[in-house]
Amino acid sequence: MKTNNVSRRDFLKFAGMTAGAAALAACAPAAVPAGAPATEGGGAPATKKPVELRFWTHANIALTAFVQKKIDEYKVKRPDVTIEYAFAEVADHEQRLFTSLAAGTGPDGFNMGDWNYPLLNTKDWLAPVDPAAWGQNSDEELQNLFFDYSLTGLIRDNQMMAVPLEWNALDLYYNRAAYEEAGLDPDKPAQTWDEVTEYAIKMTKRDDVGNITFQGFQQSYGPGTEWTLKRIHPMLVQAGLDFLNEDLTRCAINTPEAIAILEYYTDWTTKHKVAMQGFEVPGVKGSPFRAGYSGMDLSGSYNVGSMKRANPDWKFGVEGGWDIAPFPQWGDDRQKQKASAMWRWAAFVNKDSPNAEEMWNFIAFMLADVNEVNDEVGYIPSLKGWLDNEENYVDRPWLPVQIQDLEIGVPVPQTPKYQQLARQILDMTERVYDGSQTVSESVAEACSKIDAVLAET
Repeated sequence: MKTNNVSRRDFLKFAGMTAGAAALAACAPAAVPAGAPATEGGGAPATKKPVELRFWTHANIALTAFVQKKIDEYKVKRPDVTIEYAFAEVADHEQRLFTSLAAGTGPDGFNMGDWNYPLLNTKDWLAPVDPAAWGQNSDEELQNLFFDYSLTGLIRDNQMMAVPLEWNALDLYYNRAAYEEAGLDPDKPAQTWDEVTEYAIKMTKRDDVGNITFQGFQQSYGPGTEWTLKRIHPMLVQAGLDFLNEDLTRCAINTPEAIAILEYYTDWTTKHKVAMQGFEVPGVKGSPFRAGYSGMDLSGSYNVGSMKRANPDWKFGVEGGWDIAPFPQWGDDRQKQKASAMWRWAAFVNKDSPNAEEMWNFIAFMLADVNEVNDEVGYIPSLKGWLDNEENYVDRPWLPVQIQDLEIGVPVPQTPKYQQLARQILDMTERVYDGSQTVSESVAEACSKIDAVLAET
């Protein structure tokens, strides 16, 4: 089995840069960090009367299975608590959550990505985290359990308004069998965008009439608005560009340099035809890559847990298995800095919940065993101490690459209008894909609409 070599020293450097802390917390390398909740579900006393909770998350094959497992375990320990669990694809999850919270009918607890933190912070929808659920006596003690960066956007009036679930950066996942079949060395994965293009062309398969049956590069990723911008953004940043100007007041992709990058991105579908919007394989649900029908995919750390669920016989680093490489860079005169996409998810509790304390107890119970969270869901915990354990690098040989990309991760612009802006970027690419506009024409329309959104008060 092949392993990747990023030293623990490199991670400590990352932790210091990203968390803004001098070093990781000096806690024992146990499954539960010092001061974190015990597996009984927090420090609150048992409830005597029946409690009914509603908990919503986005749909992810590993996450939803894990949450349901923890609900079942919690029911054994707390038979007086019933948790109704629901999940949906990210776009649907966001839409119904915002609608229900605005109407006062939202769930007791939910998860949400950091691109929506600014919007959540403009609303009075959130209950602060209960430190007692995490075995802490104060909010300061609670905050000290987590990396500082993971709390960005989650602190209001010196109180934590959510508990970090994970952080992610985009990595390049690839199919070793597809590399071999195309005459490529699976121990030398693509490092640059030009190599991604070259390798994807070699791996793509088509039927007799030209329809793609195997994608060389999985570019489209499910419904919703988030993924197109999330993938384009680091490509722009690598070239010293960005999606918006520095003060987030105007669109910044209508320059010749940015348009060239957007053309490069859409060429994978329109020119090279190594990826297809809405690519599906009969009988396969979810990501085609996880089912073995794509050569390469850009995804986050959660992808490991999802692959274990979707394709448990597909193993890491072995002949015919899957593997991981750092997020590709330009690698030529376009390159101004290294960058990958980075984002976070957190768990929130509804201010209007009549059982907010109990909801926090369940969330603390669910996340108590950080080894279990990583092994079953793939999430890299935001709790200090876990990654200070050398054994985690041995047991999870893909982890060094994930950490390496986190070190260069750049979040999307943090604005309450993110959803509207991301929608314009998605529409921009789709106009190119359907042939109704050139890239330049579509960028001009997108920028006009983005500027209008940003000008709204």
